Amino acid sequence: MISIENVTVQYPNGQLGLRKLSLTIPGQHLVFISGPSGAGKTTLAKLLALRIRPTEGRITVADNDLDELQGRQIARYRRSIGSIFQDMPLLENKTVGENVALPLLINKNVKTDMIQQVSNTLDVVGLRNKLNYSPIDLTDSEQQRVRIARAIVTKPTLIIADEPTINMDPQLSIKIMQIFKRLADRKLTVVVTTHDRTHLADPRNPVIEMQGGQVFDAMQGVVRRRAR
Repeated sequence: MISIENVTVQYPNGQLGLRKLSLTIPGQHLVFISGPSGAGKTTLAKLLALRIRPTEGRITVADNDLDELQGRQIARYRRSIGSIFQDMPLLENKTVGENVALPLLINKNVKTDMIQQVSNTLDVVGLRNKLNYSPIDLTDSEQQRVRIARAIVTKPTLIIADEPTINMDPQLSIKIMQIFKRLADRKLTVVVTTHDRTHLADPRNPVIEMQGGQVFDAMQGVVRRRAR
């Protein structure tokens, strides 16, 4: 479960990314954060990934009070989750398998047969046969699936994906979302930001509608709380 209490984010230029945001996001679901550009979707995703800190308020993810984490605790938390952001490209001088293996190499506490784990993870996204390919030889959809594989290879319990289907045609977009749905079916918490409303129709998936840095509407299992 994710708890967000009275969170405000003000950027150095004075712009407000979030305004007194309070809500509870259920765990072990695929949860969508929707809204137009500038609604605060990416700001919220970055907060959950601990890429930025709130100006005010408190965020708790499972048993982690993110405001209390410092130094190595921050790095440990970031390694414990899977993040997919648009500014996290694949390394073109590495193979697909080497890209996916990077989190395993960084996370020294992971005890696993690395080659087998990478192969199994690529199988989840339907790309086991691309293990030794270069990312530049893949389609845009395949590259995004490699990013997903890289995010989930360490078997995190929380995955955060910021606009993972942006600029994709509808059929490819559906394939990407099907991967996230399968991950949620494995009892993972998957938080996806999107402006594409075609993904929001399934009543099993909680939806947070944002506008102007606030929750405009919270549906299907999300608990919206009034700011105190």
